[in-house]
Amino acid sequence: MKGTTFKSWVLASNQVSEKDSAASCGVLNPPLRGIVETPIPLRFAFGVGVSTIKSGIYMKKPVKHTESATPQATGVRRRTEKKSRKKAVRLSKNQESMSPEETQQALHELRVHQVELEMQNEELKAARARYFDLYDLAPVGYITVSEQGLVLEANLTATTLLSVSRGNLMNQLLTRFILKEDQDIYYLHRKKLLDTGKPQMCELRMVKKNGTVFWAHLSGAAARAEDGTTACRVVMSDITESKDMDAKLRREEQRFRALADQSSDIIVLLNREGVITYENPAVEKALGLKIEERIGATGFEHLHPDDFKLVADTYDILFSDINAPVQQSDIRFRHIDGSWRTFEVVASNLIHDKVIEAVIINLRDITERKRMEEALHQSEEKYRTLLESVQEGYFELDLAGNFTFFNDSLCRIYNYSKEELMDMNYRHYTDKETRKNGFHEFNKVYNTGEPLKGFTWPIIGKDGTKRYVETSASLLKDSSGKPIGFRGILHDITARKRAEEELKKYREQLEGLVQERTIKLEASNKELEAFSYSISHDLRAPLRAIDGFSQALLEDCEDKLDLQSKDYLIRIRAATQRMSTLIEDLLNLSRITRSEMSMEKVNLTRIVRSVINELQNSQPQRHVKIRIADGLEDIADSRLISIALENLMSNAWKFTAKQSEALIEFGSTREGSKKVYFIRDNGAGFEMTYMDKLFAPFQRLHTIDEYPGTGIGLATVRRIIHRHGGKVWAEGHTGKGATFYFSINE
Repeated sequence: MKGTTFKSWVLASNQVSEKDSAASCGVLNPPLRGIVETPIPLRFAFGVGVSTIKSGIYMKKPVKHTESATPQATGVRRRTEKKSRKKAVRLSKNQESMSPEETQQALHELRVHQVELEMQNEELKAARARYFDLYDLAPVGYITVSEQGLVLEANLTATTLLSVSRGNLMNQLLTRFILKEDQDIYYLHRKKLLDTGKPQMCELRMVKKNGTVFWAHLSGAAARAEDGTTACRVVMSDITESKDMDAKLRREEQRFRALADQSSDIIVLLNREGVITYENPAVEKALGLKIEERIGATGFEHLHPDDFKLVADTYDILFSDINAPVQQSDIRFRHIDGSWRTFEVVASNLIHDKVIEAVIINLRDITERKRMEEALHQSEEKYRTLLESVQEGYFELDLAGNFTFFNDSLCRIYNYSKEELMDMNYRHYTDKETRKNGFHEFNKVYNTGEPLKGFTWPIIGKDGTKRYVETSASLLKDSSGKPIGFRGILHDITARKRAEEELKKYREQLEGLVQERTIKLEASNKELEAFSYSISHDLRAPLRAIDGFSQALLEDCEDKLDLQSKDYLIRIRAATQRMSTLIEDLLNLSRITRSEMSMEKVNLTRIVRSVINELQNSQPQRHVKIRIADGLEDIADSRLISIALENLMSNAWKFTAKQSEALIEFGSTREGSKKVYFIRDNGAGFEMTYMDKLFAPFQRLHTIDEYPGTGIGLATVRRIIHRHGGKVWAEGHTGKGATFYFSINE
């Protein structure tokens, strides 16, 4: 080695080794220029394979040491440096006794170790670069926080999450980036970590520099800082999306639960053991069972014994096959009252992560539907039986007029067999004129959809005799509403037709008799009117005498009569006055029946208000709430309708006398196309069982002492309404008032 002694090289090597060892570098830097072409196999410390290098490689500059990224790499480097130092020391001690060959060998080994150290330094630099890439670009943020809560270190991901540069993040309080409402969560977990040294985790809301709030998951562990104090290594990840998904799932769950809780169908979840884990409130209404008693109980309770095997088989299918189709069946459950209810069941398995977790069952109560189906079936049977037993003929025709269905009675009327009639068209048993009329009538049914009623036409039987039939028919449609034919009922009215001809003869005779009878009746009515007047005049005279003499006795002999005698005379006067009133009412009733009517438009509202004014003036001390509808008008005889309204309103006024808050109402309503008037009160009312007696003369439901009157008023009302071509009726309840309805001009 020209220009360089072995001793000086060894000393230089020791200096470099000690310096680099202190700095954890391990780079030898003598100006080595010897060229030895001997290949030396090396296995790198990081296990990257076997390489061949040449000894005598010359390094122009010392390689700056980079701290190893991993403890394993650092350990390999340090062991290599230690080995180099030992060899250098050994060479220094034995250099005088070594032969040139040994010296050459020692130099060769030192060169090899130098090359190894240089290559390890290159690997360490690459490893550190990879480490910092992994650290800075990690999918989570890494932050080191001091005991005082200051940020000592942070990776690039952390600064990105907080939208702040690394320089502006250092030595800042981490709480500056935590939402104020959640800072207590951070302080609590940080205190636990510092007190116990155990790792802590929490979820809280953090705030970016731009003010954006996001959810973060923090995981912290205790570490030792360079100054010997305890620091916190914090792993931070953005869980906003996860939180949003959780919130969405919660909303979906709440929506599902709300739908399930409000469903009229029973919805139930069963686990593998058949235990109920959820059931909606519909079970209480459908079966009378309490939800709190059902949760945790077996789902097979209350099941009909005959349905148990079906349910067990269905349950096994759903839990044994993840691809099992939806199962449907009808099963029965016992209601809490002991009755059996039928349910339409739809069941499927509930799968999570390819595992069958439960069975979800929807039960719809179809008990009533089943009853209706059974009733319909029975009705169809009755219908068929009825069709075969009735005397009328039932038929169904296609649009061309051919029979498609008929009963036995139709065969009897037409005098054809079923086989003969099935192939026949209506043209075969009608004449030309009848065919024309029949086509016109049935075509009208087809075009308008309106049923045919009472169409009479002659038919020709098999024996050639003519019979008359009356037909009612309607359009026959398929399930989509498309017309496919006609169906109807046919009556044999041949006998009736003959009877009508006979009746026509008698009617002509009867009209003559009626005319004669009418003349006699008019004469009788005139005689009755004269008789009524005579009777009323003859009856009133003695009544007036009795009343007058009784009053004279009371006035002239007042001091001579005892109390009982006076009471008798008072009763006599009251009876005669009542008899006089009764005679007057009977005369009015008679006049109403016979009087001429003058029909005109009458304002009923005005008449009722006039009657109420008179009643209020007669008893001003009473306070009655009156409701009268405006603008009620109709065609009527003004005098008679006024009498009817006066009687009805007076009745309402009389029978509300004992009510502290009396109410009388006059208005109108409709029954179909008919206008109906009503007078309603909240007075004494009546039992509906006595409704027929209300409108009969002299029939009273209350005593005279309770409510005075003659019992003629409502009879008068009924005659007036009947004369107006209407009807009158009443509804009521004892103690709850009554409503009187009437219609006119029907």
